[in-house]
Amino acid sequence: MSSRTRTQLISDIFSLTQAGFVEAKYPLSLIKYMSKEFDYLPWNTLLVNRINFYIDILESTEYYGEFKAYMASLAEPYYKKLGWIENKEKDEWVDR
Repeated sequence: MSSRTRTQLISDIFSLTQAGFVEAKYPLSLIKYMSKEFDYLPWNTLLVNRINFYIDILESTEYYGEFKAYMASLAEPYYKKLGWIENKEKDEWVDR
């Protein structure tokens, strides 16, 4: 399946959820595969255009911490592949 097709599936299922046609659990289930996704377009669509719907809903609930942990677990392999290592002692941007 192409990157564009995966991106469209993400976009479509989140749109259907926002419109009330699909239960909110289905987009979260679909994006489980994102821990294996290394293409830019699906990640960009998810993080820039779609996930804010869930953030807005869950931010003031007790489930927000679990949601953040879930999203972090999906993104962790991508950060590791990019070589992102957080080191606050050596990171010059922390001091700015």
